[in-house]
Amino acid sequence: MATTSANPKLSGLSRRLVQDGLLDEAGALAAQDDAQKKRIPLVAYLVESKKVDAKAVASASSLEFGIPAFDVTCLDHEAVPKDLISEKLVRKHHALPLIKRGNRLFV
Repeated sequence: MATTSANPKLSGLSRRLVQDGLLDEAGALAAQDDAQKKRIPLVAYLVESKKVDAKAVASASSLEFGIPAFDVTCLDHEAVPKDLISEKLVRKHHALPLIKRGNRLFV
């Protein structure tokens, strides 16, 4: 039988960060509460408050949710379509335009 976290209040990502030794359990719970009170995503809170390194959070998130991590710094900024969507929309949805083909915009 698989073991579970000692604290059932930890979310999937918080639990992963504790398992990976990036946060202790009390710190993870406090971070969840603080992020919720500030109404910002947990990842944004952890990175902005420098509680966990951004690359470590990205790696843990990738493993926890089974999706690939992508390093945006590797993008050729000259090739990225500009002025197609506003910076406000990019920040709100955490999505970048990658390429435009015809009437389709790939983000």
